[in-house]
Amino acid sequence: RAHGVREYLRKPFELHTIRGIVRRLIAQYPRRPHVPTSVAKGHVRLDTKLRTLWIDDVRVATLSPTRADLLRVLLAASEPVKREKLLQEVWQGKGSVSALEKTIQRLREDLGSDQANRLQTTNEGYELLG
Repeated sequence: RAHGVREYLRKPFELHTIRGIVRRLIAQYPRRPHVPTSVAKGHVRLDTKLRTLWIDDVRVATLSPTRADLLRVLLAASEPVKREKLLQEVWQGKGSVSALEKTIQRLREDLGSDQANRLQTTNEGYELLG
């Protein structure tokens, strides 16, 4: 991506002129806030940028975008997450309970048979145990 010319500077120039240009450019392009690239709970970690699932620092799976979003919500929660909240956060309210259940099933498969019990079903929703 070409940036092009932001400002023309004639030679010879003064130091205060360059300082002014730099200040204007910095004000024009503020820094973006740092977004964490991973979410963790106990021994389970999700790299949100690469959508990779890690358990005990061993890569277990690379998740689909939907499964990664679902896992991100479950990892960020400190208590069980209601089905309605998961449908709203992951599918923006347009998903169905059957789609949620199927995604949970596939997420358990991604966790592996020995780790699938980390994803608990509660009366109102789901909880991931770290």
